[in-house]
Amino acid sequence: MSQSTQTQDAPGRRHRALVAAAVAAATVLLAAACTDSGDPPELAGPGEVAIGLRTDLSCEELLEAAEADLAGFAVQNRMAAATDEMLSDRSTAMDADAAESAEAGIAAAPAAGGDDSGGTGEVVAGTNIAESGVDEGDILKTDGSRIVALSGTTLRVVGLDGTPAVDGTLVLPGDVSQFGEMFLRGDEVVLMIPVWGDGDLPVGLPDPETPTGDEGAEPGPSTGPDAQSSSPTADTDVVPFRQGTRILRVDISDVSSPQLVEQSVVEGDLVASRMVDGTIRAVVRSPMAYAEQMWSVVDADDAEEAMEGITAEDLLPRASEGGEVRTLGDCSDMAVVPPAQRPTGTDIGWQSVAYAPEPNTVTVLTIGESLADMAPVSVSGMADIVYASVDSLYVTNTGWSGEGPHTFVHRFDTTGADPATYTGSGLVPGTPLNQYSLSAEGDQLRIVTTTEDPVAFEDEVIEVPAVDPPDGGIPIDELPGIGDEPVEELTEPREWVPPTEGRLTVLEPASDGTLTEIGSVDDLGIGERVQSVRFIGDMAYVVTFRQTDPLYAIDLSDPTDPTALGELKITGFSEYLHPIGDGLLLGIGREATEEGFDTGFKASVFDVTDPTNPTEIHKWVVPNAWSEVGSDPHSFTWDPVAGHAIFPLREEGPVTIADCPPGAGCVEILPTEPIPTKPIPTEPVPGGPRPATPEAPASSAVVLAAGADGLTEVARLSHSSGSVDEWLEQIRRSVVIDRDLWTMSHTGLGLTDADQPGDPALVAF
Repeated sequence: MSQSTQTQDAPGRRHRALVAAAVAAATVLLAAACTDSGDPPELAGPGEVAIGLRTDLSCEELLEAAEADLAGFAVQNRMAAATDEMLSDRSTAMDADAAESAEAGIAAAPAAGGDDSGGTGEVVAGTNIAESGVDEGDILKTDGSRIVALSGTTLRVVGLDGTPAVDGTLVLPGDVSQFGEMFLRGDEVVLMIPVWGDGDLPVGLPDPETPTGDEGAEPGPSTGPDAQSSSPTADTDVVPFRQGTRILRVDISDVSSPQLVEQSVVEGDLVASRMVDGTIRAVVRSPMAYAEQMWSVVDADDAEEAMEGITAEDLLPRASEGGEVRTLGDCSDMAVVPPAQRPTGTDIGWQSVAYAPEPNTVTVLTIGESLADMAPVSVSGMADIVYASVDSLYVTNTGWSGEGPHTFVHRFDTTGADPATYTGSGLVPGTPLNQYSLSAEGDQLRIVTTTEDPVAFEDEVIEVPAVDPPDGGIPIDELPGIGDEPVEELTEPREWVPPTEGRLTVLEPASDGTLTEIGSVDDLGIGERVQSVRFIGDMAYVVTFRQTDPLYAIDLSDPTDPTALGELKITGFSEYLHPIGDGLLLGIGREATEEGFDTGFKASVFDVTDPTNPTEIHKWVVPNAWSEVGSDPHSFTWDPVAGHAIFPLREEGPVTIADCPPGAGCVEILPTEPIPTKPIPTEPVPGGPRPATPEAPASSAVVLAAGADGLTEVARLSHSSGSVDEWLEQIRRSVVIDRDLWTMSHTGLGLTDADQPGDPALVAF
């Protein structure tokens, strides 16, 4: 890209970022306390714009706040319309200039990503979770005496007190294995399943009017005439919302006959769920009543008109039982923030709106013994990531402003079985990667983000070598510029470094309810992005990547002065970090050349005994392969007894020396035989994806011994059942009960010895 092209496009990018800020970055905050003056507390937003907080509202005040939100959108919409007109005028002028140049004969230069417990058997490794004691909703659960699995449209229960078999099934509405999750709570399973009502459905999602179940499937060995199955009745399938989350309680005290006990549909889509000591918290986001009108509001009169007919109840979260809609909570359970205006006299012209609230509601639902007493606390805004400790839950939302990305953090107290209560909000620069980017220590929250400076990005110039014009061409320094700036000839090339870096921030509650920064570390991987994070006690381990993988060890023993003690640079990067004891970390991720070229899968053992000098002591690389662990840590299992890591691996085809570029570090472990692949029929399989290539990737679950002595492949497990659909045989989950290793795919459950794993015996679905 030439200098003039980059310079001219910068105002457009800056404007688009600020328009996005008015829409996306304006997450709504709340506060539980007032300042000494009695006014609601304020957060200092990017650009030192104060964000006012409002909570404990009456229904009348809630309606007034909603109208104020719409008025804020009016300012934003006028700004966007003016910008569209400006960009259209500029585009027209540029087109005219181009046409004039063409007529003059001038050639234009081309513009240059479970804690399960109970039961009779010892659960050595259940659902992989971020925090001990905080279970996470997933598709496979066990308590040691039973395994429950979600596959396709069916819940299956397997008793472990005899010969393993699918004892009972329950047909559910929708493809729960793709979009649903569950908890095993005593003798019941609590499921959460996305459902859709009126309106267009996203591609690939089940139509709620279509009968559900495993229609057309041949009965397997465990699904014969003796197996028990039940399904929700038709009158409970009413979904009065465009998008909802169906919550079901299923009694499995009799494993042969799971029974639906209770169900409810909550408006909105499920963000995440957690369970501590049997109390479930579900975070759901849903559209506000005025969401569809917001884009057409251009003045205060429009805002007032849009609110006509909307009641306070319309602004509250809703649930439905059998089509009967009821509100959840009351007006005092909702918190809002009015649109924030920039200070008078600020010399930034049309950038007059700092924030306009999101037209959505985020609700933290506390689910007790019955769905009838679901207790909500709601916030106007959005939700991206949910992290929970045993006594607190945090919801984050990232947006943009002229100062770059920033993330709002809301904290809820979840001590005991009482309903969650809001305790405070904070603001940090940058974007967190996932829930592993957050960690609570007492009342303090540690959070790692990738920050970005958009001004630095726009002002950065990519210099390119000069080139001789073709015969008869015009020298580059004589080409006309766009606007008033001439095109410059650049002769000194230099590397462009992205204006990103990692940052660790420590937040602590202040007396007014805000989460206030008390310490931070910047400059973690300048020009790079955070790829994985793991907190262990008073230490944080952060992996960033652009061309090489720095692993940072950060001391948090003094939260007011966190310190980066050591740094390790290697090729590739870890997408997931797991502690494996004795000062060792196991990294699961990608291998790459020294230039940053991705070559395949990589597992690493890091010795962090001396945090000032972390080292990579072992690595295991498979070229042209990948694992879903980075995007879904629930697919990873650590067996601490055997010292085994179990995870899915997909290989993209035969490997040759050419697939392992110099510096990738993978030649020594190349297989001597081609990686097996299996033919796929040319016709699509009902219920499965149509293959894009004549061969499908080989899929397996790898059992990898990991420790100070090295990384050694113990076994590769597969669920080959004769199915023509390789995707159904992919192993998605694994658990260890006593010394049995169970693996799960859509074809069934595989059972093998955890210490000496071999070909699994398949309990077919």
